[in-house]
Amino acid sequence: MSHDEGQRYENHAFGSHTFLAAARFITQSQIVQLVLVAVFTVPILASCRSMPAAYTPAGNGRVFDKVWDTVHRRFYDTNFHGVDWSAARNLYRPQAVAATNETQLYLVLREMLNSLQSSHTGVTPPSAVRRIYKDRAVNVGTVALAQADQPALVFDVLPDSPAAEAGVRRGWIIVRDWERTPKKEGPICEGDTLSADFLDENDQLRSVQVVLREISTGYPPTVQALPEGWICLRFDEFNAGASRWLHRQLRRHRQSAGILIDLRLNRGGYRYQLARIARQLFPTNTSLGTFVTRKNGVREFASRPHWASIGYDGPLGILVSKNTASSAEILAGAVQSHRRGTLFSPGPKTAGAVAGSLTWMLPDGGRLSVAIEAYQTPEGHSLEGEGLHPDRKLPPITAADLRSGVDTHVKAALEIMKAP
Repeated sequence: MSHDEGQRYENHAFGSHTFLAAARFITQSQIVQLVLVAVFTVPILASCRSMPAAYTPAGNGRVFDKVWDTVHRRFYDTNFHGVDWSAARNLYRPQAVAATNETQLYLVLREMLNSLQSSHTGVTPPSAVRRIYKDRAVNVGTVALAQADQPALVFDVLPDSPAAEAGVRRGWIIVRDWERTPKKEGPICEGDTLSADFLDENDQLRSVQVVLREISTGYPPTVQALPEGWICLRFDEFNAGASRWLHRQLRRHRQSAGILIDLRLNRGGYRYQLARIARQLFPTNTSLGTFVTRKNGVREFASRPHWASIGYDGPLGILVSKNTASSAEILAGAVQSHRRGTLFSPGPKTAGAVAGSLTWMLPDGGRLSVAIEAYQTPEGHSLEGEGLHPDRKLPPITAADLRSGVDTHVKAALEIMKAP
């Protein structure tokens, strides 16, 4: 975990889980609507099985060629962010063809695509695709919070996860992060035993062992009643369920003293759902920015309320973090650009992962996501690699607050919002 920039949340997933939502197919190979979702992969590919016998080096070549050619034709920057894309093919294709299993092949593909430094360009191996559609991943179930000059904390524990079953609780201090027991080389896989050390709510050392397995990674939206009539609404993905849920909550609480929207762990989602959510917060037609194609075509992206929109116009605060990405950054940026509310963060900026993308199925059942459009804020600034800077900085979260059920960030943001 990084300790160099403010605070960072990290979902302890193992595998190439990419936080991409499912979408409808319009052809056998292309998926649409998978835009504005950052492709975040953890460092270890947990694809532990060998390829089927029929999966030959010739098959590897077909997968590689599909990836390289699609990026060559569709990537939004014809200069490929300064990468010599033809040279990349010459370098990585022999390595891909020589791969003897899925893990090796996708590590080569990832290395090539990572050279583009594009948040929305990446691959998912076949063994992980099934899980994505079900919002599942091989996961311990803890969300860690790393803070500058502070001990790492357990910020959340996913329900029905190995960590939850082992008794790990929010607010525990991480002494030794999860690692395989006994230690051995190779990817971390489903069925492996992991262990970690914590200081529990009584500051007693607790050594915990779990067996890694597939779990649901979806965290349900939450409503928190705050002092003096304020409400905090948290949702971690821009999808149809979150859009309907937010509409109901804003209708129910539209007369509240004010609303905080918690996007600290929100990685993005569907562009259409972003537009639906935005129109609940902007009473009039409002620019959310523009998308620019590789041929310099410009398309405006806007929030346009209709008769069913809530159009909430009360006090509004948005909580973000280094993990806030993609659609979440666009919404937060629009709130900031139009001075609709106040942006709060514990760190210096958000993820800086905003682009429009399409996803293609690969010959082996894997998936490729390619950024095909660049995004610009209403002021014409790019957020890719830059992120948003908050209006107000938040103090570190303390273990004592988390253990007592108090979120330091929410508490501090509320005090700022209530101040005259």
